[in-house]
Amino acid sequence: MPTPNQPLRNNYAHSDSPSFVSKTMPSTSHSSRHNNHSHTTARKSLSYPQLFAIYSEIVNEWCKEQWFTFVDNRTETYLTLDSKTNELVTVQTAINQYQLTSGKTLIRSQPECLLIQTKSNAKSLFIPNSMISLENLCDNNSDIKLCRYKLMAIVCHSNETNSKLMFYKDFQSNSWYIYYDQSILSHSHSNILSNEEEYQLESFIQQKNHIDLSKLTPQLSALCHHPIIYVYIPEKKQ
Repeated sequence: MPTPNQPLRNNYAHSDSPSFVSKTMPSTSHSSRHNNHSHTTARKSLSYPQLFAIYSEIVNEWCKEQWFTFVDNRTETYLTLDSKTNELVTVQTAINQYQLTSGKTLIRSQPECLLIQTKSNAKSLFIPNSMISLENLCDNNSDIKLCRYKLMAIVCHSNETNSKLMFYKDFQSNSWYIYYDQSILSHSHSNILSNEEEYQLESFIQQKNHIDLSKLTPQLSALCHHPIIYVYIPEKKQ
């Protein structure tokens, strides 16, 4: 399995900010990930280099990983969601209904990370649950049934700016950030979401107050377009 890029480990292993690799990202090398000398004090906000490293790791490393191993020995990078109905469907509902284009074969082992994508021509809008389980995709005797996954990031395409965006949740501060790179010729930048944008995003995820999708800010409107990638990591067991 590929090892996450070295600069990312160097950037976070001994900084005052939380170690992204050891505390948030699944290990792709199965080696020891924890540094007893690293600081645990969280900064108030993540810097552009930090978000750039996170985005690059997901897009350039994770998207090459074969996370899913099925009982027929087939491997996949993504679980792909599709639906022919023109309605809102949660990711968990799609998994429960088995609307997966990658087939109906059960998963053999617990994935270290979930990359869940939608088809570019999907009619449904798939809403990401903050927490999901893979129970419907596992054998009845599998330990995977006990594992829950939490939403960490959303990677999507903005029609407004013709760019890829990443919404990323910092679990220590419980804040959402946006990172996007408009093009090679444009200045890349990142921001913590405003209170209004964070409220809209959380309402979208938790389906609160029947949020009017037409009133989403231009940045958040990218959530309504396909394809989109939802990134989940295992919930840390207490």
